[in-house]
Amino acid sequence: MKRLFVLAVIVLGIGLMIGPESSYAQSAKALFYDTGTGSTNPSVSFDTGTQQTGTQSSTASPAGSPLEGLQPGVRYWIELVYSGDSEMHRVNADRVFRSGERIRIHYTPNYDGYLFVMQRGSSGQQNMLFPSQFGTNQNLLRAGQDHAVPAQGWFRFDETAGLEQLQVVFFPGPGYGDPTLLKNVLNPSVTRVALENELTRLVTFYTGSGSKDLIAEMDNSFFNANPAVDAAPINASYPQFGQQVSQGTTLPPAGYVVNVAAVNVAEGKYAQPVVMKIGLKHQ
Repeated sequence: MKRLFVLAVIVLGIGLMIGPESSYAQSAKALFYDTGTGSTNPSVSFDTGTQQTGTQSSTASPAGSPLEGLQPGVRYWIELVYSGDSEMHRVNADRVFRSGERIRIHYTPNYDGYLFVMQRGSSGQQNMLFPSQFGTNQNLLRAGQDHAVPAQGWFRFDETAGLEQLQVVFFPGPGYGDPTLLKNVLNPSVTRVALENELTRLVTFYTGSGSKDLIAEMDNSFFNANPAVDAAPINASYPQFGQQVSQGTTLPPAGYVVNVAAVNVAEGKYAQPVVMKIGLKHQ
């Protein structure tokens, strides 16, 4: 297996894969932005998407409490630099990537919480990509704030085509996330092996037959509206947090994954993890 390295050679695989399809009425994209009540939370807004350094954007408003009933979700997209070029572009994970291209993956949650990213190769071996250090809050993401992985540097495709898979788990933070799950993964004394085993258990449960609470959507409306374009401008704008987004709305390319399990902390119904497998195809 070839591992992912910053500013080094990588081989990746294809697409977005999650568990069984849900019959939930609203799309993942609409649920990510709005509870369906029409309410808004003025203390939380999404950044403008204009940051281009791969570091956390400073344009997002300070994080606030999630809207009551908002299902936890993660939006993600890929920052792409063509081989031999320096200009940055925006694409989705269903694109076919080519040797020499460099990428970062951007994640934005609608809750404050903790992000973990593992690579799982075709051999079955796995490698923790993010965070690189435990117990430092390096992987704490704020609601509405863009976070690029890696924050500095790039993943680069080598000359050998192949298939690798990223396993991503986002935990809503204290106060609205499940305290038992958070205790298991945020314990500063947890070993890397124990953490990877817990994350693997959750990935298996949520993307297998154990749960029907995850719904996903790949928004390619930008490319549908611009069929001759291979990549989108990186500074395309977003709707504000709490704004309802209809299924037909044209937005910058992004994938959305939402956990639709009921959320009512007062009744002990904590916001559940958002789990996804992201593959990137290299030909």
